Amino acid sequence: MTHIKNLKVIVKLKLSGGSRKYMLLGLYSLLTSIIGYTLLFYFIISKLYVSILLACLLTLTSLTLDKYAIQVTENVLLSTSGSIVPLSVVLILLPIYIMNLQFLIVLPIGILLSFAACISQKKIYVKEGVLIEFPLLPIIASSSTIVLLSKAYNLKLFQAIALSYISSVIGLLLTLDILPILKIHNIMSKTKVMVIGGAGVRDAIYLSGPTSIIITLLLWYSP
Repeated sequence: MTHIKNLKVIVKLKLSGGSRKYMLLGLYSLLTSIIGYTLLFYFIISKLYVSILLACLLTLTSLTLDKYAIQVTENVLLSTSGSIVPLSVVLILLPIYIMNLQFLIVLPIGILLSFAACISQKKIYVKEGVLIEFPLLPIIASSSTIVLLSKAYNLKLFQAIALSYISSVIGLLLTLDILPILKIHNIMSKTKVMVIGGAGVRDAIYLSGPTSIIITLLLWYSP
């Protein structure tokens, strides 16, 4: 959970921690991020050591910027690691595969599935955003469908991985942050803010991307 210290263009957030669950989630985030992004970069550049290095640099950058957010409007902040990092990866992946017709067919289906799977998750609305249990089952359901569709449309593994990453991040972003902002915008006072990806590297938006990569790889080679 996050608490706003002050309102500026770049805002420092105070992330509560110390509990066993909080620390385990941090460890999960660290391992999943390094493994997931290593796989992602490897399928793009085909060089293992460079991929590991890039994944470690991205993870380290996310951890370093974990307590910072950028103010978008008076009541909306973008967490650097919780939203800007995964969205930046999405913007890197889209130009690489956007010209593939089959990719464009499967992509909106994947986003819709991720959105629909997460919309039913139990949510707790607080003044800085939305709390949710990590949506592992929705990510598995979305990734499974993307794997099946990718094979049906003769897409490659790296394209399926990109589809799963983009679908998970965008679907969760829409479910957890964009919709709540639209719903409660009219009743938000000037002292209340929504932090998109406010839990940083422990946020569901950040975690969904690397997790979906690993799940997609496992499902692709499963019998």
